[in-house]
Amino acid sequence: MYKVKASIVADLDPSIDVPCVKDYCNGDSLIEHIKSTSQAAKKLSTTLHEEFTLEHSNILSRDWLEYPQLRYCGSQMLAGAILAEGQNSILLNTVEPYSRDPLLDAHYERLSADQSSFPETLGIYGFLTICLIDTQDGKKLIIGTRAYNFLETSSMRLDVHSVNLGPSTTHFTPTNKTRLFLDMASLDIVKPMLKNETVNECQQMPILYQLRQLRSKFDRLSTYTKCRASSSFTSHPFLQPTTIWTLPSQNGSTLINSSQEKIGALIFRTLAIQVCKDGAHASLDRVAVDEIVALAKNTSITAILTSIQGLFDDQEKIDIIGNAALNSQLTDLANKICKKKKDDDKKIQNIINKLYD
Repeated sequence: MYKVKASIVADLDPSIDVPCVKDYCNGDSLIEHIKSTSQAAKKLSTTLHEEFTLEHSNILSRDWLEYPQLRYCGSQMLAGAILAEGQNSILLNTVEPYSRDPLLDAHYERLSADQSSFPETLGIYGFLTICLIDTQDGKKLIIGTRAYNFLETSSMRLDVHSVNLGPSTTHFTPTNKTRLFLDMASLDIVKPMLKNETVNECQQMPILYQLRQLRSKFDRLSTYTKCRASSSFTSHPFLQPTTIWTLPSQNGSTLINSSQEKIGALIFRTLAIQVCKDGAHASLDRVAVDEIVALAKNTSITAILTSIQGLFDDQEKIDIIGNAALNSQLTDLANKICKKKKDDDKKIQNIINKLYD
């Protein structure tokens, strides 16, 4: 789309040394220049990328109500994509989708008068925005369509050595001229998914690594949607951002030497497995909670786990979905765990060692 014909006399953009016509550079020339001169040129030499088109934009603008498979396809489509802004470029390694409909997604984007990823006007890719939004968790890099948006939770700069893991992005600032290039390997994976309305996961990955980085609403079914996608470069679990779902298994942990945060996170692992198996009818077993409490020491995390024990009364199981009392305790637990989660520091160094030349 918007392809520049070779017959047009090109100016030279001195900032990136590739042929340009006014503000719009030829996509093929630009992406090849970015990849061949990047700090990860060896890895990127094995990939093919093509510029985002209006056709791609139209696909990502379709409603999940009408096309339920797009809950899983969109993040896979953007995994491994490259964003370019002037001399700066980043590779998107992990992507999470969020609906704009609160009935479809408990973690939908809240509307704000001054900040939103909702595209109100046409851009170079149709109704699509690429923006940074200030939140209490830092600046979030978001790709937005009119139906939903995508949060980037792992990215690496290509022009310098810099890796961001987690919901905050500090090393890239997009504008309305930011270019987007898709990994063709991801597109090949998405094509059959687009035709399959029964798709219920976005990648062939362990289920816990397909769950989004969330800290609330554990009583809502959408919290357990397997829709987080990672690029082929960082598909290994130990290169993906750590979440409350995956924290217990990081760095070869065993129950004997686990931190209290990892022990506390065992309950989220248990919840996810049960909901992914039984959906809205999933339940939490008293015995499972008792086993986790037995591993805990006398900390604030232990106090919350003990409070969860108290929710059972004389029952052996309690519902997970729709259980507001359980969710309240789990939200407190998730916030305490996330404040002390440090595993991503090691992962950043692993990504630097593995992916940069």
